[in-house]
Amino acid sequence: MSKSIKLKDDTYIDSTGVVHNRDLLSDILENINNHLNTIDSSLETNAMTICLSANKSIGVSSTWTYYYMQFDTVDLRLGDKLSFEGYSVKIGAGVHHVRVSANIMFEGINGYCVAGVRKGSNWISEGYYRQNTTAYGIVSLSPKIISVNQGDLINMGFGASATGTMVVAGGPYTYLHVEVID
Repeated sequence: MSKSIKLKDDTYIDSTGVVHNRDLLSDILENINNHLNTIDSSLETNAMTICLSANKSIGVSSTWTYYYMQFDTVDLRLGDKLSFEGYSVKIGAGVHHVRVSANIMFEGINGYCVAGVRKGSNWISEGYYRQNTTAYGIVSLSPKIISVNQGDLINMGFGASATGTMVVAGGPYTYLHVEVID
């Protein structure tokens, strides 16, 4: 067994030249475990994807009017910081930034169509498509990181340059995805 010399600051040096402070190994391991748990909880994934359960026919009665996408299904939910409320994803406590992306597939309006994502009534991103009534059109909105506050609602909608009936594809074709960054 090696001998130790106690220094003035309660630090010890043993005969092999190793300096230590005589903390119990169990205390050191407990502190490491607590630190790792803190890191692990900060890495928890929180995300939500909402979509339509089936194709939906929507009457467009006014040009360039924002029509909320009436999502009715939560396709994916990870964590507890996001919730589904009124066709939107609602931001929970402790969330400061999210990554938002969306996709819409539709047919039926002969003219320009716009699809976009909003935080409340403010546009986050939007995309346009020149629609031909005989084919489906797709607008994909690339991921974008935005600042948010608790209670903010992220929603998706569309508008068109002409009136008529728009058929929006359900299932995996039309969705809104929100992922917590911090």
